[in-house]
Amino acid sequence: MAGPTRKPFPERRIYRTPKATVDAFWYVVRTYNDEYVNRWLDEHPSDKAFLLDLYRQRQKQRRAP
Repeated sequence: MAGPTRKPFPERRIYRTPKATVDAFWYVVRTYNDEYVNRWLDEHPSDKAFLLDLYRQRQKQRRAP
């Protein structure tokens, strides 16, 4: 008598920040209001690290000769 068969665990999906969220982030950044940007990022905790990395990359590109 065979034991119960187990269903395999579903594959974990990798979270990716939606393009709409990235676009909204750049809109918020263009307000030049640090308090608003910080509050907006706090409201998007899953995306915060990714968005800050994008921002830092863009800053490096602008400073490159």
